[in-house]
Amino acid sequence: MNNISKRLTQGCFILFILMTWTLIAVASGKPGASFDTSGSPTAYLVQGQYMADVLTAVYDVGGTVTHKLDIINGVGAELTSTQHDILAGRSEIVRIVANHDLRLAANSETVRDEFNTPAFNNNDGSTDWSGDWIEDDLAKNGISPNSGNVRIAADSLRLDDYPDTGSQPSIARQVNLDGATNAIFSFDFYTSPRVDTNDAIAVEISNDGGTSYTILETLTGINGSTLDSRSYDISSYIAADTTIRFRVSSNYQSDKEFFYTDNIQIEIYELSLHTNFPTLTGATTLHDGGINGSDITIAVVDTGIAKSSGSLYRPDGQLRFLAGYDAIQNKMIQANEITDESGHGSHVAAIIANPEKSTLEQKYNGVAPFANLVSVKAFDAQGAGSYMDVIRGIDWAVANKDVYNIRVLNLSFSSPPQSFYWEDPLNQAVMRAWESGIVVVAAAGNDGPDPMSVGVPGNVPYVITVGAMSDNYSPTDGTDDILASFSAAGPTYEGFVKPDVVAPGGHVLSLMQANAQIALDHPEFHDSRHYFTMSGTSQATAVTSGVAALILQADPTLTPDDVKCRLMQAAQPAQTADGKLAYSIFQQGAGMVNAYDAVYSTETGCANLGLNIDNDLNGTQHYGGPANQDADGNYTLTDTEGYTWSGGYTWSGGYTWSGGYTWSGGYTWSGGYTWSGGYTWSGGYTWSGGYTWSGSETTAINHWVAQE
Repeated sequence: MNNISKRLTQGCFILFILMTWTLIAVASGKPGASFDTSGSPTAYLVQGQYMADVLTAVYDVGGTVTHKLDIINGVGAELTSTQHDILAGRSEIVRIVANHDLRLAANSETVRDEFNTPAFNNNDGSTDWSGDWIEDDLAKNGISPNSGNVRIAADSLRLDDYPDTGSQPSIARQVNLDGATNAIFSFDFYTSPRVDTNDAIAVEISNDGGTSYTILETLTGINGSTLDSRSYDISSYIAADTTIRFRVSSNYQSDKEFFYTDNIQIEIYELSLHTNFPTLTGATTLHDGGINGSDITIAVVDTGIAKSSGSLYRPDGQLRFLAGYDAIQNKMIQANEITDESGHGSHVAAIIANPEKSTLEQKYNGVAPFANLVSVKAFDAQGAGSYMDVIRGIDWAVANKDVYNIRVLNLSFSSPPQSFYWEDPLNQAVMRAWESGIVVVAAAGNDGPDPMSVGVPGNVPYVITVGAMSDNYSPTDGTDDILASFSAAGPTYEGFVKPDVVAPGGHVLSLMQANAQIALDHPEFHDSRHYFTMSGTSQATAVTSGVAALILQADPTLTPDDVKCRLMQAAQPAQTADGKLAYSIFQQGAGMVNAYDAVYSTETGCANLGLNIDNDLNGTQHYGGPANQDADGNYTLTDTEGYTWSGGYTWSGGYTWSGGYTWSGGYTWSGGYTWSGGYTWSGGYTWSGGYTWSGSETTAINHWVAQE
């Protein structure tokens, strides 16, 4: 039986926030000869220099290993307090971190029944029927899928009238076609060997909920053992309560004269809405020239992707879903098994690769519509997860990057930092991914507009960190665009300029299933069919991941540093009429992503200058960025030539979020992009109002932000 895939409904934002992890100081020394294992075990993330030593140490103290995290030379383990204290004294153990929760920063659809289970409520299509099959078989006391003249048998719907009931047994089911432009009703059927040409089944339809029916065809004059199918255009019967019915209209009154039907479906066509972000970023122009993300795989670490999502298929109908990994359950997931109870992952995936074309404009609604997708599920229906699960998901992606050609890793979540960037285990995993050759795109976070609000893992200097802008509800007029007020801003605690770029993240329209938790929580932003509107840096991150795929399709030899360089070089900073920056580089980075210019850029060597990720990971050297703060509270930037840039910018919070500026490619950056680099960390930075790096701060789940 073939399931007809459905597409997602909607488009939403929600950035998932990582709950705090607590850094535990590790003392040196040797454990005692015996220890007490009493007390309830707690989940910890344990790291060492060598994985084998970490495993041995955990087993030695009687702990239970729950996660093997090769990417950071660590394990997830359940330890009692006594076991923890003994393990902390082992010389081979470098760090123990308490594991805490994380939270996340016109085509067709079908209703279908394949009768694979003996029930009248099967929903095997991309969307659900309005209700169950309703049987009219009172003369034989049917009203059950297992008995009477109308029943489910041999994985099919079966009708007969033996012995003669004096009535015409029938069965009907209703579907909501409101809003559709066209609809096609189809099914397969088979007649048992004893059927003759006098037997007849009426195929009927109603557009008034079953009050009256029109006969589409009477299936008669058919011999036994006939296998066939039918298809009808029912567009003239579109209604909110369209009902189909099969009725024994004549005979089928002899023993073992049966009519079987299967794979009953209605394919629903409707106007597809138009998303603006592919056009705003220049991706649409690239699509017209064949740059569409083909052969590039993007791994989305999120809540999953709904199996009914149209995003699982390319516009040409080929399956683009290459693999699914559930990091929570630590198991592989097939295309027909994947789920997304939240809706966030489905929405993010559709921003990246929605294969739909808008009905009127005939433009793709995704940034990279032909890209391949890998789903890494690390968050549940409420957007909750754990450090260990997210790290395990990233570990899996790195280990399988060559198997699935994973070139881009989308991380649409964020959490307030609780340590230096290099000490955070999640950041370490992200850095390993970048080191392995994967372009990592991370959300800046939704805690703006205050400075130093960029979260983990967006505070990693190497990766591409994305803030959000909005077209201010006028997509064809760039002069009134705004930086989203919720978009997190830099610099980071270590002095790096973040975000690196901004992308559309205000009132983003994308696919999300109607029964997803986010859609249920905010029904006013759902169109009741497919699309949902939300705002946040999660959406901006997905847009940028799609652009990265376009760049890599055009030149697959590029390194992650090259992709970051070209994205920044091609970005368009917001400028006022007199040529000044409308927003600080600590808010907009290099500017709004420009997919077309980035794809055709030849720039190299302008990102991550002076940084050595190998040294950073092995602990021999760490880095600080060029940003600082003067005595008056102004954030400044000093380039490699000693030039100090302030832009006349005082962070007072009194921003005007709109104005007559444009996203211009004509701005000349003094000293090039030397801020995308760093220096050996000296620890000499002083920030007013900075964080207290105790590692014990608490965080709240990510908040819903107003549409902008």
